[in-house]
Amino acid sequence: MTRLMQPRKEGSRGKRVLLKVLLGLIAIMLVYSIDVGYTIWKYAERTVNIPSDAAIVLGAAVWEGKPSPVFQGRIDHVMAV
Repeated sequence: MTRLMQPRKEGSRGKRVLLKVLLGLIAIMLVYSIDVGYTIWKYAERTVNIPSDAAIVLGAAVWEGKPSPVFQGRIDHVMAV
């Protein structure tokens, strides 16, 4: 007894191609993300903390020559470190 195959739906080939393209893009993004993370990790291992005489503190605001409470908190934190 022979069975006849059902004809494919018209849009099924396009959907499969689109799915393959999307899966490929996701795979590329995943590999790229892993590579960037690995590069950052390896760079962090080889850098050395060098003492310095200055620090940059990015602040929120200065009111009439005095730092805002948020900015003052950041300055106090840097001085404690």
